Amino acid sequence: MCSSQGPRHPVYDLSDRFVDEAAATSPMLATFAGVRGHDDRWGDLSPAGVVERAELLQRTRQQLEALPATVGRWDTVASRVLREHLDVELDDHANDEPYLDVAHLGSTVPAMRATLEAQRIGTEEECDGWLRRLETYGAALEGWRTTIDVGRQRGLVVAGRQVDSVAEQLRSAVADHGSLTTRAGELARDRPSLAGRLDAAIADAREASEASATWLERSYRPQARDQDGVGAERYLRHARRELRTELDPAEASAWAWDRIGELWSRAERTARTLDPDASLAEVMHRLKTDPAFAAPSPAAFRDLMQQRQDRALKTLDGEHFEVPGAIRAVEVSLVAPGAPLGAWYVSPSEDLQRPGSIWWSLGDRQQIPLYEEV
Repeated sequence: MCSSQGPRHPVYDLSDRFVDEAAATSPMLATFAGVRGHDDRWGDLSPAGVVERAELLQRTRQQLEALPATVGRWDTVASRVLREHLDVELDDHANDEPYLDVAHLGSTVPAMRATLEAQRIGTEEECDGWLRRLETYGAALEGWRTTIDVGRQRGLVVAGRQVDSVAEQLRSAVADHGSLTTRAGELARDRPSLAGRLDAAIADAREASEASATWLERSYRPQARDQDGVGAERYLRHARRELRTELDPAEASAWAWDRIGELWSRAERTARTLDPDASLAEVMHRLKTDPAFAAPSPAAFRDLMQQRQDRALKTLDGEHFEVPGAIRAVEVSLVAPGAPLGAWYVSPSEDLQRPGSIWWSLGDRQQIPLYEEV
């Protein structure tokens, strides 16, 4: 959105240009944002790529400061949004975050797996892009490994449990029933002409993943930190990144404990309506273990979650807010075993050709308690 009166403020052109350049230097980000033209590459994950992305941020920040003052409301909002994004990203670079890129969820290795899971493989062009990424999976891992090794040599390391998780994910994704192996098999069945390349690419990815996992365990893990906590300074920086505001940790903790106490009291009252003679712990155990309160299979769970999403959208639309038809579709998908457990949302593509989707990682469970997921 831009001002309805007067000439278009140059902040919009700068923002558009930044999105295009950011997509080119961070193709995984482009895939999740739905910016077309980059789905066949990983980008430079080596230290040189870190420098390239930092230079883009710095250059854009300087160009933003050189723009004329904003006048209209939406011009001001656009300028502020771009400035806040650039400042947060630059702060990460100033504090060496790219060299601490080993984490259970928010890091390159799980992002690579998630990219290949979310990426569309319907058309010939999409299939070719997906396969090219799989074929260069090892080279991308090598670039990433070089970057975190620079951090290791400088004493910038993460907690040992984060390292263990990433090593496990590297192996799981390319195991016989891993997410990448499974999707490559699906593509081979749909397009038999690609089967040979897919088999070779999976073999290469498996070898590269094992090499990276072994390097993590032998070279990185011995220097990893024993404590899981990241420390107050880094925690507050990441809180600022997620919340876009300054957080008072003592105040936030006190508020959270108050809410937990309130929720616990409500849970106890609700449990008594289910079984007046049972404790909250006993009721929770029943909800987790009784087949009557569980989906009998992953497929049944996915179907049930899809029905709930569709029903929720239908109920809320027009009653509490308006949901445009172009973004009303939401797909529920399951991740193959080996990914971090949990659920996450992938927004629609920029052109809305790819609908929003919710991904559930259920591990190897066959019976899924609904109590923990709904």
